[in-house]
Amino acid sequence: MSTEYATEYSPDGFTLLVYHRYQQFTMLRSTAAAECKAVAGNVATSVAERWNRKLAPVDDSRVELTTSRNWLGKITACSAKVPVVWDR
Repeated sequence: MSTEYATEYSPDGFTLLVYHRYQQFTMLRSTAAAECKAVAGNVATSVAERWNRKLAPVDDSRVELTTSRNWLGKITACSAKVPVVWDR
């Protein structure tokens, strides 16, 4: 598995952009989406710990998530854009 991410900081938190690849081609789209959200949550927590901040719960309705499959390499991938807000 491989994960890449970027952050765009704002005064009230940050936007997390995550790209995650799985070596499992037969993964269901819903399973890939759930795993992608979990990976994004882990990355967000890690970023918050580096800043010594706590996170507010993520609003799932604001998460933009896409999944795809590479037929040649037999890889499933997902990308997510997650708005993360600091807890006050």
